Amino acid sequence: MREEEDRKRREQEESQQQEWEQKLQALEKKIKSESEEKENIDRQLDETRERMNKERERLVKKQTEWWEKQNQEEEQRRQKEQTRLQELQKEYEQEREKYEKERKEDLKRQEQEEKQKRQQREEIEKERKLREKELQEKEEIIKKEQERRCEERKMREEEDRKRREQEESQRQEWEQKLQALEKKIKSESEEKENIDRQLEESRERMNKERERFEKQQTEWWDKRNQEEEQRRQKEEIRLQKQKEYEQEREKYEKEKKEEDRIRREQERQEKEAIEEKYKKEIENLKKTFNDEAREKAEEFNDFIDKHRREHAALKEEYEKQIQSRDEQFDILKALSARNEQRRKNHLDQICDILKIVANMNSLKEISELLRRQEEEMKEQKNEEEKENLQKKHEKEIDQLFKKLVTKADKTWWTRIKNFFKTKAK
Repeated sequence: MREEEDRKRREQEESQQQEWEQKLQALEKKIKSESEEKENIDRQLDETRERMNKERERLVKKQTEWWEKQNQEEEQRRQKEQTRLQELQKEYEQEREKYEKERKEDLKRQEQEEKQKRQQREEIEKERKLREKELQEKEEIIKKEQERRCEERKMREEEDRKRREQEESQRQEWEQKLQALEKKIKSESEEKENIDRQLEESRERMNKERERFEKQQTEWWDKRNQEEEQRRQKEEIRLQKQKEYEQEREKYEKEKKEEDRIRREQERQEKEAIEEKYKKEIENLKKTFNDEAREKAEEFNDFIDKHRREHAALKEEYEKQIQSRDEQFDILKALSARNEQRRKNHLDQICDILKIVANMNSLKEISELLRRQEEEMKEQKNEEEKENLQKKHEKEIDQLFKKLVTKADKTWWTRIKNFFKTKAK
């Protein structure tokens, strides 16, 4: 926006300068066309040219001073903005370094905490595997014990079955022997008394033997029952231990699930806390930079408003000066046109002659000079060099103008004389 205003201002100045030059050239041509008042017009022309040159120099000087002031203010503002940007950049770098340092510390702390948690999890996992191994070993021992007891029970049942069969066979054998003995004793009548006595002895002996056998069997069965009772008690103890083991395993599984749940909840809360912390830090940084950017924009807008007001004041003063110059030109035009009505008839003829002279001898030279000056002006970039070149071009135009006028005067008077001689004839 500032560059556009500067460009428009330069175009306006160049347009005004060209307009002044055109008016000055028109005025010089008109004044020089009045031959009766040539000396007075030359004096007025020199005075006007000198006054216009002074006024133009004053305006150029004022414009140069204004542009130098604007450039100084622009340079000061640029340096101030550059200093401000450097300070903001420095503050931003400090904030960024602080944030990076805190972030690295947080990451380091998180890594340490994660390492500790990982070690704790490894220890817990190691303990869990150890407990699982112990439980598995206990299960294997219980399983082997159950298999062994099952084999023992089968062996006892088989042994009991064989013993019962043996006892039954022994009892049947004794009964058969007793029956055979009784039959034999009864068959021997002649020896009945002796046999009765032997029979009684044998019966008594057999009864004692049976009582002894029965007592032995009773003792064996009592012992077997005691062993069975002991096994039953051991089995109850084993079942009680197995029940306790099952309860312990359920308790362990429950504790493990609860620990996993608490650990996941803690990790989730820590993650949310860290994310919330980083989010607040980022929002604070954004707010700080937005506030600084807004302040900078407000300062720049204030500077633009101030520049616009100054430019409007300068433009108003410039328009007043232009209006004053126009009034001076109007006065000069009125003075130069004082005898215009009186010389109107032969002035047209003189102007035609001058046009012919210019077209024939001077148009090419003037065009080449203007074209060369325009090319030289386009090649210049610096305003100071343009002003110096403009002064040089004005001197060249004045010299060429005087040269052409002098040259035109010689041929002009000759043609006037010939013209009036022709008219006289």
